[in-house]
Amino acid sequence: MTYDNAKWHAEGFFPSDLSADAAATHIGMYFAWACLNGFASTTFIEAFSGDLDALKSREITPGAFVLATLAETMSEHDLSPKIKPFTDVYYDGQKPFLGDYCETLCGEGESAYHVADTWETYDKLQPVLDARFEAWRKTIN
Repeated sequence: MTYDNAKWHAEGFFPSDLSADAAATHIGMYFAWACLNGFASTTFIEAFSGDLDALKSREITPGAFVLATLAETMSEHDLSPKIKPFTDVYYDGQKPFLGDYCETLCGEGESAYHVADTWETYDKLQPVLDARFEAWRKTIN
């Protein structure tokens, strides 16, 4: 199952003032959070250990990480079985993930694609993702 693909966004209703790379930022924020919390699949870890090290040391931004490692597409094969059930619910149709993303990061009149691919952006979103994951965990225990 493919959760998200930057091409879906870049080929759709996409701001003409942005590079197509901006379509990967939201995917990168979620996938970086998953990776930094130990939720990357074993296959992904084996294939991209150097890239993961660069992510952990913040030498690469989350969006750039997705572009470099996932060919713009986040799928179930990239995530560990531990996070898949949460991702199935939270990222399904990109809601409520995209809602949280925009509520936390989008400025007045700004689209989700205008959010900067920076660690400052990630640091604002990370507590929201942590809280959503913890709330979800409580529902299954």
